[in-house]
Amino acid sequence: MSHYDTLGVDPKATLQQIKQAYFEKALQLHPDINPGLEKDAGKFQEVSNAYEVLRDASKRAAYDAARAGLGKPDFGSSMGWKPSGAAPGSDPFEEAFQRWWREQGMGPEQEDPQMRREREAVDMRARAAAWEAEKLEALENKARMERMRQRAATAKAVRNAQTLARFWQTQGRLTWQDAAACSLFVASLAGLSQLWQ
Repeated sequence: MSHYDTLGVDPKATLQQIKQAYFEKALQLHPDINPGLEKDAGKFQEVSNAYEVLRDASKRAAYDAARAGLGKPDFGSSMGWKPSGAAPGSDPFEEAFQRWWREQGMGPEQEDPQMRREREAVDMRARAAAWEAEKLEALENKARMERMRQRAATAKAVRNAQTLARFWQTQGRLTWQDAAACSLFVASLAGLSQLWQ
């Protein structure tokens, strides 16, 4: 079962569709939200792993390449696949591409410089797209935090207004009680000023 099947989305799904599918599945399968599903915690982990791969543009491109036959699946790894003979700490997609290139009889020494430049340009574009996706996600998080801060400030202002309305019952006009309180306050200030003199 592919990561797309796990989330229930099409392989051409947008990042927003993938996020929506993940949040729906997470709400259904999270053991803390649904205490009766402790035995299905593995399904929640599968959904989380699938989302971790598909939300990252570079991991998703590598995963799609693996599905197309450039590598063999390794569902124990964080990316969900591992090319054959990949060295630890190396770029798995680059390793898979180099292996495929050698199998075609066109190793790095036979590679045309123009094709190498084009391949490097494609790689740079993929990294830039991944960086842009992360930047957009950070901006969305920042906007969400700002909305939450504004909602909290609005709620605080409403609570303060309700409290003030409870203690100050003018309702838009000056009542005799308010006038009496103000008169007493002014008189006490006048008395204090005379005492100081």
